[in-house]
Amino acid sequence: MRPWTGAVAIAAALLIAPSAAFAGDDDPALIQFQLPSSAAYADFESLGLNMDHAVENAGDGEGIIVSAWVNDQEKALAEARGYRAVAVVHDKNNIDRIRAERDQSIADEAAAKLALKVNAAGVKGKSAAPGTVRAQRGDFYENNVGRFISIEANTTQAQITCTNPTAGTGCSYTGPVLTAEWYDAAGNRMGGGNLTVYIDPDVNPDYYQYHYQVFRIGNKGDGGVDPATVKIAAPNGDVDTIPAKEWLAKNPPSYAATFKHDFNTRYYDGPEVYKKMRDLAAEFPNISQVYDLPEKTTGYQRKAQTMLGYQTASYVTFDATNLPVGSTAALSTANADRAIVLTSKAWGHEGGNAITAQLKDPAANNAPLSVSVTGNAITVNLATGATGGLTSTATQVIDAINANPAASALVTASKYRTNAAAGIPIAGAVSPLSDLLRAPATVPRGPQTQNMLRIGKVRDKSKVGVFFYCQEHGNEIATSGVCTETAERLVRNYGTDPETTQLVDNLDIFIVPQINGDGSIHSLYDSNRRKNMSNYCTTMPGSATDPAARNSWGVDMNRNFSIGSIHDGFQGATFTDCLSGNYSGPFELSEPEVRNEVWVQSTFTNIKFINNIHSSGGLFMWPPGAYTPARVPLPYPPYGTLNFFDQNAKQVLDGIKSHRGTAILPQQTGPVIDVLYSAAGNSADEAYYAHGIIGYDFEIGATHYNDTGTGAATCGPGQQPPFGTNTTNPCLLNEGKHEGEEFASGNYGLLRSALQYSNDTTAPVVNTLVTADGITPVYSVKFTSNEASSIYYTTDGSTPTTASTEWKPPRARALPLPLQLAPKTTLKWIAHDFKGNTSAVKSQVLGQTDATGTAGGTVPATLALTLGAPVTFGAFTPGIAKTYTAGTTANVISTAGDATLSVADPSTTANGRLVNGTFSLAQPLKAGGAVLPAVVKTYAGPVSNDSAAISFSQDIGANEALRTGAYSKTLTFTLSTTSP
Repeated sequence: MRPWTGAVAIAAALLIAPSAAFAGDDDPALIQFQLPSSAAYADFESLGLNMDHAVENAGDGEGIIVSAWVNDQEKALAEARGYRAVAVVHDKNNIDRIRAERDQSIADEAAAKLALKVNAAGVKGKSAAPGTVRAQRGDFYENNVGRFISIEANTTQAQITCTNPTAGTGCSYTGPVLTAEWYDAAGNRMGGGNLTVYIDPDVNPDYYQYHYQVFRIGNKGDGGVDPATVKIAAPNGDVDTIPAKEWLAKNPPSYAATFKHDFNTRYYDGPEVYKKMRDLAAEFPNISQVYDLPEKTTGYQRKAQTMLGYQTASYVTFDATNLPVGSTAALSTANADRAIVLTSKAWGHEGGNAITAQLKDPAANNAPLSVSVTGNAITVNLATGATGGLTSTATQVIDAINANPAASALVTASKYRTNAAAGIPIAGAVSPLSDLLRAPATVPRGPQTQNMLRIGKVRDKSKVGVFFYCQEHGNEIATSGVCTETAERLVRNYGTDPETTQLVDNLDIFIVPQINGDGSIHSLYDSNRRKNMSNYCTTMPGSATDPAARNSWGVDMNRNFSIGSIHDGFQGATFTDCLSGNYSGPFELSEPEVRNEVWVQSTFTNIKFINNIHSSGGLFMWPPGAYTPARVPLPYPPYGTLNFFDQNAKQVLDGIKSHRGTAILPQQTGPVIDVLYSAAGNSADEAYYAHGIIGYDFEIGATHYNDTGTGAATCGPGQQPPFGTNTTNPCLLNEGKHEGEEFASGNYGLLRSALQYSNDTTAPVVNTLVTADGITPVYSVKFTSNEASSIYYTTDGSTPTTASTEWKPPRARALPLPLQLAPKTTLKWIAHDFKGNTSAVKSQVLGQTDATGTAGGTVPATLALTLGAPVTFGAFTPGIAKTYTAGTTANVISTAGDATLSVADPSTTANGRLVNGTFSLAQPLKAGGAVLPAVVKTYAGPVSNDSAAISFSQDIGANEALRTGAYSKTLTFTLSTTSP
């Protein structure tokens, strides 16, 4: 019997032996009963029914709702007492469904375990073809407290069932249970357990991604054996096996003894961190320079505002340190209808903060509504009726202020949000207008110039560029420390640390420490601000433009880019709700800070890698980062490029771990949409899809473990951990400092990868792994590569190109399935890495083994020259000008790559001339038309028995004296080579 058949049989046997009998008449249901009032609760309780603890208000004075487990007889008893049954929470068959579901789960788990057991015993599976279970990862690693294995798999039988399929609500996974086991290199079982389903709930309906689980397999440094293989099984008997691999190095090298680090002393605001970039460039001009990015930020600034008419006290007050305070609570309905919002025309720091306003009761009968301005003080005398009561509506006051030339030159009056402003405002105290910004006066208001530090010995775009930028979200205050720590390490270790020197000499590194410098100021001095300081609510009728909403204005700059944006129909942002934390702005690239980012990538086209540092959660991610509401993503990069992202991640994550043992988990590493959510219009997608840049995202602030004196405690640092020791949580001592350091070490890992990319000139080496099960007449073929590469193949004998079929997985995070090929199929393939190196075409005929043998001989190095008859000009005739010619031949044999035949006169007597005793001719002898020494013939390759004709000439002048006798000279003919 085949193992999968046995598994199904066991499951069936379990199902026909349920754990309890099916429900009968005496089984209870959970019923809701209506009681006339809470006073009746004791009487209902006296019935002795099995009540649960739920008590609800029935509404509209109809009493209360209670619940009790009752059978038919007990239900009749309660109703006879006058307590009407109004709803069924769980019918009497509910327990049957629970029992059946439980029994099915037990059967599934048992079947999956049996499949693993049979497979471990060496029994073959159904076929070599892919089954319904696909193992995708088996990563083992060690953090600062223990050893773990992280396992992922998927199943083709996954199902999501929804109670309301149309709305996509009430969804749950109803597919098979997947069970995992792991083994050592000798095949001994080390452990096992069920996997958990990973669902994306942000789409309609919910989307099945994969199964996963992290299992603890030992303690840190316990010397335990590492897993070698992982097996995944389903109840139907399908089993898949993959090798386990090391996710993180056990002990990645930490800092060298002389390596300088730990430069951050606190969190920095925007002006401070930009000054740090300028100062470093001034201190290290030989390896760095600073740039003013082309556009200034929106600015740490607001219009001054107040609200009048809903209370007698001033909306704006000042605390004990004379800093402005204004409530952010929404007004009640009654107060909202009579409130008047004043907004200065000038920015607060440019005069708006000097304005005051007051609504006054004239204390007279039939007084008219009037507005007066003295300096910057606006006074509104409210209208009264015949008895002196105030009669002006909020709308009338608003119109009067806006119609007054002096007042409207200072402020704009408006309604409170969407209210009709039909209420009667009340008089109150003088209220100053304020921008309600609380940073010290030393912090400049208004737009800032963003500074970028460029580090590199050679900064002419000839080196591979790497761009680090931090704090796109202003409230993520620990992130800029990663950028500043990275910058200082690079410049201060240059020339003393060999690795840093190599990186700076061979890379072009760009660092912007705060993209959202305005938001960072607001987060440190005012309130938590994710977004920048833009205010587009003023362009949206009915929006919350009053000061109570001020902390919700702004644009999420990591939703403002042009690729996969909300404007393109992608999910994870809004352009209609200006108060949302994910407000994208009114259009793509609307924000100057975002345009500055794009300018860097467009201007410095040598940038091939970026890292955008966010917090928190301990993730390392890359594109695609957005999908539509139907979960249609931006195109996944080629599989080889995805592997290149993953390949680089190893060095980055090892770098992070090297500081204090923090481990970024496999489930928190990968494309944004697969490990987090859809972030429409994010910057990493902009980098990759618009500029071809490998775009990464950090989410610093990983969960880790600290010894607080009583053992390891779990630390979840959040977005604003304490920088130093001023905390009541001992688990987070110096957390901000450590995050800056460990993720700067991660940046060093990315720089190492960039340098390797720069030096890579070698094509990938790709081979095949061919297996057969002996049952089906096909071969199962996988490719193996020595580096991340995209593999393209053909099976029809044609030559593959990058337009051919790519070997890639059928779903995200999975592994490619083996090809199923018939015998005699000709498989051809090439491999292409991200650098552009492409391998030569390789070929294999399935079911045919080719072995190489050699046949040949050797050729000795040979240069052979044989001369023909001597060169003879005949008789020279005195008194007559004439050019005499003669020639000879040479037989040439050469096995060299090139050869040169030349003629020279070795004599020191009348060199290059014919002589007769002590006499010599006046004109030089020429060979091949050139005076000696002369090249008479060249060869570009081997030659055999070439007959080379060599011409000679001798000029005799009419007045040249000639001596009786023979003129001659012994010459040297040379055959030479530079490529023997």
